Formats: sequence, C-alpha cells, structure tokens
Amino acid sequence: MSNPDSPQPNDPIAEILRQAELKRLQLVMNAQFHKNMLAFQKAAPAIFAEYVNYQPQSLRLSFSPEGHVTLVNATNNSAIYPANPKAFCEQQLAEYKASPFCLQLNFNKSGIANPNYIHAPLVNELLDSYQNQAPANSDPQTSDKPNLDQPIGFMIIAGLGLGYHAEQLVEQHNIVNLMIVEPNKDSFYASLHTIDWEAIISKQSFNNKSLRFCIAASTETAFAAIKLLPDEIGLHNLTNTFLYCHLNTAPIREFKNALISGFHQLATGVGFFDDEQVSLAHTNANLKKSVKLLSTSKTIKQACPAYIVGNGPSLDLVIEQLKNNRNGAAIFSCGTALGSLYKAGIKPDYHIEMERTLNIREWITLGSTPEFRKGITLLTLNTCPPSVIDLFDEVMIARKPNDLGGELIGNLLKLDEPPLSYCGPTVSNCALAYAIALGYHEVYLLGTDLGMKASHQHHSNLSLYKDIERAHQQKQQNKVIPPWVDVGTHRPILSDKTTELSNTSDTNASPESTQAAAPQPPAMRVKGNKCDWVETTVILDTCRTNMESLMGLHPEIEAFNPNDGAFIQHAKTIDALPGIEKHQDTRGFK
Repeated sequence: MSNPDSPQPNDPIAEILRQAELKRLQLVMNAQFHKNMLAFQKAAPAIFAEYVNYQPQSLRLSFSPEGHVTLVNATNNSAIYPANPKAFCEQQLAEYKASPFCLQLNFNKSGIANPNYIHAPLVNELLDSYQNQAPANSDPQTSDKPNLDQPIGFMIIAGLGLGYHAEQLVEQHNIVNLMIVEPNKDSFYASLHTIDWEAIISKQSFNNKSLRFCIAASTETAFAAIKLLPDEIGLHNLTNTFLYCHLNTAPIREFKNALISGFHQLATGVGFFDDEQVSLAHTNANLKKSVKLLSTSKTIKQACPAYIVGNGPSLDLVIEQLKNNRNGAAIFSCGTALGSLYKAGIKPDYHIEMERTLNIREWITLGSTPEFRKGITLLTLNTCPPSVIDLFDEVMIARKPNDLGGELIGNLLKLDEPPLSYCGPTVSNCALAYAIALGYHEVYLLGTDLGMKASHQHHSNLSLYKDIERAHQQKQQNKVIPPWVDVGTHRPILSDKTTELSNTSDTNASPESTQAAAPQPPAMRVKGNKCDWVETTVILDTCRTNMESLMGLHPEIEAFNPNDGAFIQHAKTIDALPGIEKHQDTRGFK
C-alpha cells in the first residue's frame, strides 16, 4: 500500500495520528482480504487459486491525501477515482437508481400459420390479457419502466473498481441472478480488500439465486457466457436485464456495445409449446431404441481433421478437393447436404440432423438410398423423429438444451453429461458442436456460407433446392417435371407421414424447422469472407454468431473457412483445402 505524494502537515502529532489511521486501515483491508479468500476457497476455488498469491501489475491500492482508500495507476500513480471513492460510488448509485439502464425483450402477437398449433393463439391471448390489465389512466411511456424495487431477474455489474457499488446493490436490492464482468484482474484483486465478498456470496447462494464471474475475460467470452443463460436460468429472468457500468474504460464500453447490439440473440431458438409436445413424444420413443447417448467424459483428441459439409453454394468450389481428401478426414454431412454428397459419390462418416419435424425423413430418402446410408452414423438430438433414426444403422443422440425431452433424459437417466451447447439454430451448428464434443481439434467449414452474394445463390448446385428450381424452369418451358416435385408449389412432394407427430408439412412447418423450409429472403448485410460483404438472413446470422461463440469457448480448436460467404470469426480464411493423407480411423467415438 502506498500514499501519493502530498504536502506534509506542519503538526507532528497530526501526522502521527494520520499514519496510525493509515496503518489501521491497512490492517482492516488485510483482514478483509483473508476473510474473502476463505470464502472463495469454498465457493469458487479457481478464483482463490488465482488470487491467493497474486501481485497486481497495472492498478494498485493506495491512500489519497485525505486518507481515503483509492485505486491508482501503477505506472504514474494517477488516481482512478476523481475524489473520495466511497462518495463517488454513492452518487453514481443514486443516479442509477433514479434511471436504471435496462435491456428489455418485448413480445408481440404473432400470426397463426397453422391452426393445429395452440402455442401462438394462447400467447396472443396472454398478451391481450396483459394489455387489458394496465390501468386505464396509465402512461404507456412509464407504466413498464424498469425499476430496482421489484425482484431483479438478472443484473450485470460491469467494472468493479473498489466494489462499493456492488456491495450496496446486493445489500439493498433483491437480485436473483448476478453476473460480475471485470476485464481487469487488478481491479478485482483490489475489491478483495475493500468489500465483504463473503456476505455477497452468502446472499446469492440461497432462494434459487446465483452469482457468476467473468474476470479478465474478453468481451466475446463474456457475451458467449451470457448467451448460455437462457438455458441455465430461464429466459424469463432475462426479459429485463439490468446493466450497471461503473468506470468508463474502453473494455467496459466495448462490452456494453456488444451486449446492446447482440441482446436480441438471447431470445432466438427458444421453441414453442407444440415443439415441446413433439420433443417429449420423440424422446420417449427414441429411448426405447438401440441408440448411443453422447458422452464426453472419455473424449480424446482426434488425429484427423473434421470436414463439416453444409449445402451452401461454396460446396461446389471444394467438391473435387473433398473427393480427393475424403479418406483422410471425418466428413460430417449437414441436413440436405447428404443428397449433394450422394450425387458427388462422397460417403460421409456422420450425418447430422437436429430438426423434430417428420418431413426431414422425406428429404433424406429423396436425396440418398438405403445402400448409400449403410455405415453412416447419424448424430442427432433427442428431438429427432424416430422414423428418421430408423434410416441409419448406428445412431448417437445428444440432449438439446432448454428442451423438455432433454430434461427428461437428464432426470430419468441421472446423467452428468450436459446438453449440447450451441447446437442451433441450424444443422451446421449442431455438426460443429458434435465435432468439438467428439474431440476434433482441426475443423474445416465447407459449404457453410451463411451468406450469399446474390439472393439466388442460396444452395449448392447439387442440392435438392436447385433441383426444385430447375423443375420450375422446366415447367415454364413446358418440359417434364420430376414426379417428386409438386407442380403447384415446386417443392418436393412429402408423404402424409409428415403429420404423424408434428402435424406439419414443409409448407407450414414449426418455427424451429429451418432445414427444409424455402430459402429466406436476405434481411441484412455482413462482412464477407472473400469480399466486402454478403447478404444474409436472421437465422443464418444467428448461426454464424453461435459458431463464433462456441469456437471462442474452445481456443484449442483450429478452424478454417474456404467459403465465399460470410466471414466467421475464429475460422481462418483459406483459398483451398490442403491435401491430406489417408487416416486409419475417422470415427470420434469408437
């Protein structure tokens, strides 16, 4: 502990008293530090191990000329706080209470695409009921204004400094789920000397409350952890997310901007009631079949690379290289890409499906033959239709996060294996999550464009989608149309089995179903992988950000992107696939 240069008092007795007070404060802080470390040793051993012998580098504790405990820059001794830190925190907290910063998820009524589904009509009724309960004379601008007097489902405190504000917030308010985001390890170390973390941990450990830490984490890592919270604490706790930014530093500003711009992603892929009914039925049936459940407890690093094959237009650019390398890599076919690989004569090791609607069976049987599917392992989720599982000799199932069927498996079988995180919203996400879970550290994203230079360039020329387009052109030219294409909708004719459990068809699928639906019109532009920008859709962009979040959580993964589509962070842009030699074993769980 140091004291910034300051004029010395003329009264020697006053100086003796001053030094005695500083020594007393030093002893108090040392005692607080040891008390906090004992608390973290029990509650968070990793934090204890990090700080038990920690030496700060950029920020350190000091005393101000007035005798206040403060935080200073280690290089030039400049104070971080403008004045008395406690007074500063109290004033800042009072201003925040008067006008708290809160990100909100708002819900609007939706159209009824399929009258057989009950979810949308019931939610619409709830929204009407909620609006009708508002007082007649209430101001719509203030009636839903967030405040700190009610239970707070989720709050993020970004930046600790000396931590006085955090201590008061927890003491004075009912925060159900609290996350501490502190980019600077030295700042958290300082707070270990100044506030009672034992009391904070204790209060957040009861009544179904929680406390999470993101210390010295990048903005990307912190946001990736937040994106997992809907599955961990429920989306209802995130509808009003309070953000308290303490110090105006560049990392805190970056985190705030990322949270604001990406907050909408928390509400993607949450499913709907009818999906849960289907999941429960499919999961129950699948548990009666001879399938394996994903277990990562004994996963080992795989020596060969993983080729994740989507059905985007860039698949055509690498298809010949894929043929040459097929015996040296584990090939994961994603959804309708199975049909494209069948046409190219490339047999994948794994096929990935993640939808629950029964029409995917028709896409599989239209695009491949039983003989071709022999020896291919289906990697899927518990939601998969049982009739799809019957198409493959070997099957592995993973638990889908935030899913009734997934919860059934976990509770019924007493599994320690967590759900497969970031396995949606598209089958390419599921393939990447599976590849990482099975131990593949070298991953190539092929045909996973996630964007297009023009709206008509949405799939590989080998895909069934392109067959449908060509059939439409044949109709216009009065030529013969393939018997499996409907002349009215120009989509594949799917059997009546598609309504067996899901009560849906390809033209009126559930909100979760994205694989077999008609290509969405582009809704936005994003950075291109080999060009300035590409057009994309909300679903494809969420696919991209979820891939980035998953790879950000696994720095051991080396990923490559040869596609002429969207830029994907953590995936190195390459022009072509490197040649590889044949590998003896490309199976990740045998």
